Amino acid sequence: MSTEKYNPANIALKDIDFERLYDAYFLTLCRYANRIVNHDAKDVVHDLFAKMLVNREKIHVRETLRAYLHRSVYYHCLNHIKSKLVSRARELHMHDMDDWATSDEKDPQSLMISQERADAIKKAINSLPSKGRKILMLWSEGTSYREIAEQYNISIHTVNTHISRMKQKLRIDLVGL
Repeated sequence: MSTEKYNPANIALKDIDFERLYDAYFLTLCRYANRIVNHDAKDVVHDLFAKMLVNREKIHVRETLRAYLHRSVYYHCLNHIKSKLVSRARELHMHDMDDWATSDEKDPQSLMISQERADAIKKAINSLPSKGRKILMLWSEGTSYREIAEQYNISIHTVNTHISRMKQKLRIDLVGL
């Protein structure tokens, strides 16, 4: 099947037969994604096509479809990697917190120190500005920046700024723990 029909520049995605587009490019895009994300390549490409299908009324491709699809796969792969890294960092953080909370639990002095630390952490978190605290808590529960931004009707950049400032304030308030 020739893909030249699907390589014009400056085309609206809503005007394209999606099934034929998928058939024409899926394997090629999977091979390309495989070089970046290995075994998750098919999932990334499927996700890209699903998002394109949902948003096809809004998407207008100003370059060739081939270039657009490859660029989109590249950025989807980067987002996938970033997402996995964030998830892994959160897992490690929670694991460290569990280890910290359960270390030397039988020693009364350690229990008292652990309780003091927990109280200091709660106090520091409660001293944060309300909106910043809520955003930080949503983020720590795994909510994405985009979802937080939509919930508070603010930009993703503003969410990032809130989280960065709250984490910095906590670091300052919890020095020495």
